[in-house]
Amino acid sequence: GVIMLILCILSIWCHWKTMFTDPGAVPKNAHPIPSDIKPNTPLNICAICNAYKPPRCHHDKISNRCISRMDHFCPWVNNAIGAKNQKNFLLFLIYTDISSIYIYVILAFHMVGCNLINCVEFNGFVLYIARTFVFILVFSIIFTSTVISYQLYGLSSGLGTLDRIQFKGNEERVPISIQDVFGIQRISYILPFNPVFENETIILRYIVKNTSILSQA
Repeated sequence: GVIMLILCILSIWCHWKTMFTDPGAVPKNAHPIPSDIKPNTPLNICAICNAYKPPRCHHDKISNRCISRMDHFCPWVNNAIGAKNQKNFLLFLIYTDISSIYIYVILAFHMVGCNLINCVEFNGFVLYIARTFVFILVFSIIFTSTVISYQLYGLSSGLGTLDRIQFKGNEERVPISIQDVFGIQRISYILPFNPVFENETIILRYIVKNTSILSQA
């Protein structure tokens, strides 16, 4: 009971944080960091935002803004998943997966045990509800485990979901470190606190100035 309560609270807390945390929206007055300025190479400008678009950044059509290191838009949390909230999203998936597995094991144990002693606890309508719940739990476990594996693959390969969809073969595959997702405060890795990066400018790939980059063109 207590374990299940803690897991559910953590899962809901992570979901809430992912939903309401800024995923890494790029401001209109963003400018490239020095390492991203290449001679004789034009800067990437978002045709919709009409502003600088950093590397690994994608335009989110739902919120109509560019997101730093955007992975995808998640309808389950009604927010884009980017550099600033990917940690909370991963924690949400992990705690939801663990919760589903925990409930499934307990429910399956009771159903099998009740069947062996021919009890009446899981008969009739109750049995139908229990089987339906088991089906939902199995679906949840498979779904969340699959999304977690995709997220981990994206971090290890350096290519997020949208990057893989749009991959043309010439992008640099630079793995994303754990510190670039969860920050440098390891004590908060298991809780949905916003990550604190050692150098947020390098993570987001832009600096902010008083004017937009187009006004200086």
